[in-house]
Amino acid sequence: MLIVVSIGVRGETTGNARFGAAIYGQAGVSGAVNIAGFFDGDIFQVGNGFITSDEKLKQNITNEKSVLERISLLRPVTYLYKKTEGLSLPEINQHGFISQELAEIFPELTKDITKPVFDEEGKIVSDISFKGINYTGLISVLTAGIQELNTELTAVGEKLTSVSDELAEYKAKDKIRESLVQDSREIKIMVNY
Repeated sequence: MLIVVSIGVRGETTGNARFGAAIYGQAGVSGAVNIAGFFDGDIFQVGNGFITSDEKLKQNITNEKSVLERISLLRPVTYLYKKTEGLSLPEINQHGFISQELAEIFPELTKDITKPVFDEEGKIVSDISFKGINYTGLISVLTAGIQELNTELTAVGEKLTSVSDELAEYKAKDKIRESLVQDSREIKIMVNY
């Protein structure tokens, strides 16, 4: 049986090198839109995906805080992509956020992109601009939100325990009062005889 395969770019490397990359792209950070790799269509990977996050590469590190209020402003949506010339967008139901809305709350998690549109001969005929979202960056924000909720729930739980203890104490005192009232009634009845 003949299997038809179509591969645009194929790279391979051995595992013997100190650094090996089957495909390597590098783009400068400054300037308009510089992207080391742009994939117009679904991406599938076998194995783990890693994003640079080493402490030695970071500065001005602060804990996420007070994000719960901003998270509550996010509007999670489901949607279908429009057919758009120059982009190979999936045709199945999607889950996520609207970039413009996210940019109002977490602007650092969005990016403006302008991509060329090619004709069948590979010539640039126009371009298309749109916004993208750094969904990976949302993980720490959502984690901080969960931690804030957990802290609030712990405080509510402690308050409920305190109220429950006060109620139990009140009920115990109420039983003593009832007993005293009952005893005083019995004493009055005995005195009246």
